[in-house]
Amino acid sequence: MTTSATTSVGNNLSQKDFLQLLTTQLKNQDPLKPMDNTEFIAQLAQFTSLQQTTDISQTLTSLSSSLKDMGAVGYLGKQVTINDTEGNTITGIVTEVGSDVNNRNVPAITVNGKVYDLSSVSSVSIPPTKTP
Repeated sequence: MTTSATTSVGNNLSQKDFLQLLTTQLKNQDPLKPMDNTEFIAQLAQFTSLQQTTDISQTLTSLSSSLKDMGAVGYLGKQVTINDTEGNTITGIVTEVGSDVNNRNVPAITVNGKVYDLSSVSSVSIPPTKTP
């Protein structure tokens, strides 16, 4: 008996799904005509590839998050203009950077004592110098 599976929603076949399919295939194979060794090895190679792709995806997601956080550091001491969620325009000096706006773990900056999502920044400039 041959088992075939296709996913229609974005090809979201997980490792668990793959192992379940492979196990079902092995359980239901004809004992007089077992799966060909090369076919079995090819499926194991696909599983290994799936595992490595998942690991790479997780690493890239983590790297992307780290790069966004590092980019926020460049805003320290700069004057920014922010369009907040209420439609107000705020201008001020960035005094702190972090990565927690409403527990969403996104890059954030502190301006005038209030924390803003880094994506709300509309412009960045060097702050004007004070004359004595």
